[in-house]
Amino acid sequence: MEASVRNPVRHHSPRSPGAPTVEVRSRRRWSSRSFTGPIRIAASLCMAALVHLRLPNVPAADYRDRCEDPAPTWTAAFDPHHLSLARHARDRQVAHEGDRSEQFVFQLPVGRAPLQLQHELPPARVIEDLRASVWVLGDRPGLQIALRIVFPHQTDPATDEPAAVLVRGEQYVTAGKWQRLTVRMDPALLADELVKLRARLRPMRPDETDAYVAAVVLTGQAFAPQTRWNLDDLVVDGLVPAAAPDAAPQTGAAIDFPIRFHLDRLLIDRRPVVPRVLVDHGEPVERFAALGANMVLVGPRTPVERLFALREAGLWVMAIPPEPRRTRDGRMLGMAPFGRESSPIACWYFGTRLTDRDADAVTEWIDAVRSADRQLRRPVAADVSGSVRRYTRHLSLTACTLPVVHSPTTFAEYAEWLNRQRQRALPGSFLWTWVQTDASPNRAPDVARRKPIVEPEQIRLQVYAALAAGFRGIGFWTSRPLDDANPLNEEQALTIRLLNYELELIEPFVAGGTLADVLQPQPPQSTRPATAVRLGFLTSREALKEQLIRLRLLRGDADRARRAAEQIRCGVIRSPRGLLLIPVWYEPQAQYAPGPMALRNVRFVVPGVADDAVVWQVSPTRLVTVPRRRVAGGAEITIPILDQGALLVVTADRDAVTRLRNHVAAIRADAARAMVRLATLRRQRVGETDSLLSRQGLSQPDAPQILLRADESLQRAAEAVRTAAAGGDGTRTPRAASPLFWDQASRAAAAALQTLRILQRAHWEDAVRSLANPASSPYSVCFHTLPEHARLLARLGRTPWDALDNRLPFGTFDPPQPQRMIEAGWEHRRTDDDTITSAAELIRVGATNYALRLWSVPSVNADTESRESPSVLVRTPPIPVRSGQVVVVTGKVRVVRSINGDRRGAEVTDSLAPASLAIRFHRPADWQPLQLIREAAQDTDFRLTFRLWGTGEVQFDDLAVYVLTPNDARAQTP
Repeated sequence: MEASVRNPVRHHSPRSPGAPTVEVRSRRRWSSRSFTGPIRIAASLCMAALVHLRLPNVPAADYRDRCEDPAPTWTAAFDPHHLSLARHARDRQVAHEGDRSEQFVFQLPVGRAPLQLQHELPPARVIEDLRASVWVLGDRPGLQIALRIVFPHQTDPATDEPAAVLVRGEQYVTAGKWQRLTVRMDPALLADELVKLRARLRPMRPDETDAYVAAVVLTGQAFAPQTRWNLDDLVVDGLVPAAAPDAAPQTGAAIDFPIRFHLDRLLIDRRPVVPRVLVDHGEPVERFAALGANMVLVGPRTPVERLFALREAGLWVMAIPPEPRRTRDGRMLGMAPFGRESSPIACWYFGTRLTDRDADAVTEWIDAVRSADRQLRRPVAADVSGSVRRYTRHLSLTACTLPVVHSPTTFAEYAEWLNRQRQRALPGSFLWTWVQTDASPNRAPDVARRKPIVEPEQIRLQVYAALAAGFRGIGFWTSRPLDDANPLNEEQALTIRLLNYELELIEPFVAGGTLADVLQPQPPQSTRPATAVRLGFLTSREALKEQLIRLRLLRGDADRARRAAEQIRCGVIRSPRGLLLIPVWYEPQAQYAPGPMALRNVRFVVPGVADDAVVWQVSPTRLVTVPRRRVAGGAEITIPILDQGALLVVTADRDAVTRLRNHVAAIRADAARAMVRLATLRRQRVGETDSLLSRQGLSQPDAPQILLRADESLQRAAEAVRTAAAGGDGTRTPRAASPLFWDQASRAAAAALQTLRILQRAHWEDAVRSLANPASSPYSVCFHTLPEHARLLARLGRTPWDALDNRLPFGTFDPPQPQRMIEAGWEHRRTDDDTITSAAELIRVGATNYALRLWSVPSVNADTESRESPSVLVRTPPIPVRSGQVVVVTGKVRVVRSINGDRRGAEVTDSLAPASLAIRFHRPADWQPLQLIREAAQDTDFRLTFRLWGTGEVQFDDLAVYVLTPNDARAQTP
């Protein structure tokens, strides 16, 4: 048939302005097809070979032509010497649906003649789920629908045009009646046509790359004396636009994809790696590489050019894949195979904080993407907050993330949570986590001029806790570009760069190792505290000031040293190269304001240490041996000074030590400069905040001495940098001297940071001393926002409290009136299933007093922590508040039975603050005060919510809500 219309006269009609449009619908289900036999295997290979993609994230769509516009959209191809076209127009008299159809009337003097009717499509990818259908009415049978596949790089010698083949579908058999003709991209039929094409072009081997679907074609014959065809309702389902042949970046002839999973190791070029992920906010590509990342998470519409720019900078891409769509009957369709333009993508990312409710849809989505990615079989990743075990059955890299900074969750609880996620996951699962690097924009009301920030120590503690729990990848979650010229952003970027240096150093041990044990330190032999620096004051007054500083350091040091065994844990990672020890100090309240967190002579007894193994303490500026001695139960390792945490390598592998030594030498200078710059920025920020607090009457008596001490450390650090950069101090050769001075600069900067933490913690402890809970005020959860906290308290102090009424109806619960409480707007919800029994009720707590009681009891072996809803919930009625008003909540709470089974315990939240500012209770305790201070940024309703997570019993009483209108509507921070 093709041969008879090689030189046709094509009859074209102009497209109307309202040409058919492409509709995109999301997909949720995918069903695979099984091909058997040699021809079907060849067809599958052909399909993979023919695909050329422009964008890796373009979803399939529907293309429709209802034939309702006046101008025709089909064209006819025929031999004018035998056949003539008598009429071609939109017919108002006959239509399948609507008002019009497109009619062709052919005249033929005698016999029959071949013809083609064609509807051009936007160039579409050759995918298995591409289907086309059209309704046909004719006076003759025999018309057959087909899809035209064009090979743009191959010329057909017979036509001097790009080679093409037809994949044929159904045939018109019911003359005089409307019939729907359907064709789909059948791989077996396409393989047959390719065999014919290759035979026709032999001995030349055809170029089948970048093939695309060009048109829907109707082939048939016209009969004498006249043949009439009416066409209506063309639908092309699963159309994915294809790029122009020369649009894709030039990436080479073949796809070289070196990323694979072996057991639970992520391998790149057959080498285990630790993913170090950053989020793309449009920063220069070089910025990510400078920060030490090896992978970047990009959005779903990132241009291909940026993907290749990231790859050329040595970075891999973690990309959100296209989401397949669902048909109306609920069937999930397949996806277009991914081509070489997606080669920078190392793995697919399916979302953040996925819950149990997302599991079914995400699992189907993963199956669809894996089917479309059969050529490269890239890993799939996601961040999950529920059903960890179920998700790890389908994910290659499973992220478990818990925001901890500025929340009631301590770092010790965070470490326990990470370990529980590892235990819940399938054995051998690759786990990683997102690290919180900055506070969410909604962490403080809009009226605040100073927003909460995440301190560098809080970022470091999250990373160390994850590594010590056996996690093998770290993602640094950012909400703004890291190239912003802002001191706070620069602190954040410097912290990330230094941590990535450390991750690079220990990568062979983390990527190829397994968590073997978690150790507790030995009881301290001495209570002597670690000091940041040695001072040499010249006068007796200055000596007295130094003594005051030492008294400040010594306050509580004896108890702190004795409690070190309870607050410090050491994760032991066992790998083929040796052991990696990660001791971490999980200081209470460090999620709000980290303290000094430095202790001398911390000792661990590590079992299974070889006699010839050497213990090395690793940092970006030095590699130094650590004392060890053989004791009962293993080797006792003593860390001279533990500052927040440490990294220790225990190995007898000389090659591993040589690699560490060479790596430290390569990054030492840059790491030291980054450390000094970080300490300098921190000194400026702490000094500014201290000055603001002093002007508000909240000064620390020893603040000048502490800041002076930090300045002296920074001066020594700067002098060491200058000496190292100059090549030494003149008494040694540059090669021997410079490394020592780079390390001295780094340690002096660390001492300055430790000193500044003393002042920060002192200010924070004074601020929260009068509060029932650190989260009682939205500004008391962070040192940087303490001036805002002082401003808020000053506004309350200038506001008269006389004649203020409790705005919360029935908040005292005396006498009990459940029905009237419901009518006033109180809400109550509880869990009703086979795993738990719970209730909220009013109970007597005295002779005449009543209280609100929340309780729950589990069934046998109930898993309450994985629940996404609380056991019981009570919400107060809405209370209107205006912008600028301050809401004060008072009450009392008693935990009768310990809250178990969920880290959130008994939780109190409100509508004016984010969930991170929840107040939680866990352990049994008698009546204790409940207090909240909130500032309204806009006119809204205020509500309290009481939740009981897990099992236990808690009681609330004497709840009161006061709404104050300060005299100064918007007092600002000085």
